[in-house]
Amino acid sequence: MTADGGARRATPKTPSAPDGRARRHVAWGELVLGVAVLAVGVLVVLDARSLPASTSASGIGAGFFPTIVAVVTMVVAAALIVHVLLGGRGDPDEGEGDVDVDVAHVRSALIVLVAIAWYGLTLERLGYVPTALVTFWAIAYAFGARRYVRDFLISATLAVVIYVGFTKGLSIRLPPGLLEGVL
Repeated sequence: MTADGGARRATPKTPSAPDGRARRHVAWGELVLGVAVLAVGVLVVLDARSLPASTSASGIGAGFFPTIVAVVTMVVAAALIVHVLLGGRGDPDEGEGDVDVDVAHVRSALIVLVAIAWYGLTLERLGYVPTALVTFWAIAYAFGARRYVRDFLISATLAVVIYVGFTKGLSIRLPPGLLEGVL
C-alpha cells in the first residue's frame, strides 16, 4: 500500500545481461506487424508500377496515387520497426485494461488466416454469399463469439446485404456462384 492508501503496482524486472546492462525486451508481435505493413507497401509499389502509363497531358497515370500511398505506408512501417527495435512498445488503451498484451492468441490468429485463405480460394467457385458467410462466421468465432445460430444469421444477413448492395445498388458484379439466379 502507498501512503495515500492506493495499491502499489509491481514493476516488471528487466533481466540483466552478463555485463550488467539491462536487456531489451523485443515486442515480437509489434515487430511482425511492422514487417507485414512494410511488405504490403512494397507489394503496392510493385503493383502500381505495372499499371498503364498516362496518356493525358498531366502525365499522372493510374499508378501515381497508389505509389504515394505505398511510400507513406512504408515510411510508417519503417518508423514502427525502428521504434520497436529501440525498445518502444504500444500501450493498451484504458478499455483494454483487462487484456494481457503479452499473451499471443495463436489459435485465434490461425482461424482468421484460414478464414481469409478460404475466402480467396472459394470466392469464384462458391460465390460471394456462401464464401463471405463462412468467412464472417469464422472470424467472429476467432474473436470469441459463441452464439452459433445468432452468429450464423448475422453473417448470412451481412453477406446478402453486401451482395445485393454491390450488385444492385452499385452495379459492381460479385460472383453469384451457387446462388446464381436466386439473388
